[in-house]
Amino acid sequence: MPLTKGFEKEFEAVTADRLAPDHREWRLDIPRADTNVPLALNFPESLDHALLKRMIRILNEQHEPVLGKIKISDFETKLEFTPDAAWRVGDYQIAVNTALEDLAGNSLRSLFEHEVLNSDGKHQKQESLVIPFTIQLEVSEISSN
Repeated sequence: MPLTKGFEKEFEAVTADRLAPDHREWRLDIPRADTNVPLALNFPESLDHALLKRMIRILNEQHEPVLGKIKISDFETKLEFTPDAAWRVGDYQIAVNTALEDLAGNSLRSLFEHEVLNSDGKHQKQESLVIPFTIQLEVSEISSN
């Protein structure tokens, strides 16, 4: 269908983003056991909203997914995961698909304009990196015998 009137959109070009996101710069806010307080991941830059929703999973000690809801906020610099059931004491993992990208298309494994190929010259399969964390009891709940 033809436009009924003209339309203009202005853009501003800025310097290229040639840095891949670095998971070692992420800050975690880890909740305590026996709560449904969200686990928070804070990123130093905005990441792709749609990819954040599907490329980050929380796993329990048996490496099974923890069921819950993801909320993304603060211009895609914060992800909160609220479990369906209260957190239990134990070791957990954040499994992140390395194809997760920032807004410039740089992924955790490569820059936007670089293809990641394996030794056979084929596209490298998507991999996950693992960020471990531990859920503990409140200090006042730990008994000293």
